[in-house]
Amino acid sequence: MDSFLEGKVALVTGVSSGLGRGVARAFASRGAAVVGCARRTELGSSLEAEIGDAGGRFHYAQCDVADVGQCEALVNGVLERHGRLDILVNNAGNSGARPVQRIEKMTETDWDAVQAVNLRAAFTLTRLSLPPMQAQRSGVIVNIASINARIGVANMASYNASKAGLVHLTNTTAVENLAHGVRAIAIILGGVTSEMNRSVALEMGRSVRGSDWTPSAEWEARAATGMGDPDEYGRALALLCSDDARPINGAVIAMDGGATAGHIASSMIYLGSAGLI
Repeated sequence: MDSFLEGKVALVTGVSSGLGRGVARAFASRGAAVVGCARRTELGSSLEAEIGDAGGRFHYAQCDVADVGQCEALVNGVLERHGRLDILVNNAGNSGARPVQRIEKMTETDWDAVQAVNLRAAFTLTRLSLPPMQAQRSGVIVNIASINARIGVANMASYNASKAGLVHLTNTTAVENLAHGVRAIAIILGGVTSEMNRSVALEMGRSVRGSDWTPSAEWEARAATGMGDPDEYGRALALLCSDDARPINGAVIAMDGGATAGHIASSMIYLGSAGLI
């Protein structure tokens, strides 16, 4: 296995499932010392054991990234443990307790709950990570946005806005740190297999078909084909965080299976015609 992240220290948020778990595995298998945080201790601890058994270096830290104090303790813990911080992946996400609802039915509490995890936490961790990265004159900050940053998906206003905000946070981080050797990259993510994505898809389906709708095997199969493999996506992110990718800075990169390139629209146009898509 390539060890092109050897000597790097990475902090990855939201490692209990989905992309965060894949990123932690990929970074550790390529030589990085990884600290991963999540709220669910059982899942974080199981990942620590899994990566350790595979010969990687991973430490799980329990953290609710919506809490500024816990974010401060998290970054301080990384620096105390490893003495440096090279990579920050702001992956933790929240679609809200009621992820599918129209703007006029959404409360400020609903809005704030999503922003606190998806956008404010990324800002907080970026703010805390920049000083040590600036001091060592190197570092990479990756913000996991979404195709929702580019398109206005109905009934998901807070989520859409939070992911669009991540893109502009990335842009600003990049231009402010050109002289410090710190890079920032935003990822326009499509569907990745995770508990949250399945839950949102299920609620969307029930909002159209009724609250008692149960997905068919065909629906489950079709939904699965649109979901990326977290480990595959993690390996791609490992490359972007390597020194060989140093010229890539301030970039907004789609990792969405061609969705924003036109796959979704093309599939709708040609669906059922001649299998062209």
